[in-house]
Amino acid sequence: MRQTVGTDSLYVNDAVSDRLRMALLDEEYFLKSFRKAPHEPHPDQTGHLQLTSYLAVRRALDLETAEFRTVRVSVRRTDQGLEIYEVDGLGLKDLGD
Repeated sequence: MRQTVGTDSLYVNDAVSDRLRMALLDEEYFLKSFRKAPHEPHPDQTGHLQLTSYLAVRRALDLETAEFRTVRVSVRRTDQGLEIYEVDGLGLKDLGD
């Protein structure tokens, strides 16, 4: 059985926070979904974690609708807790990201 980050202090850095605003995604909703997500070792970064969750994300060219997307984040342990420093799967490429 995979472990989850659970009640560990999970937070996003400023760059990820900006991306969430661009995607019109609520930060608390985002964090809540990843607190329950199973984690695995990051394939490219020793000592870091990768978490995957499924989120309702607004469509880039039609903001009145949303679709469920597979979203992956990269996490590292810091003095403040577990920092989400990278996010993939928000569909921001259509917005010039």
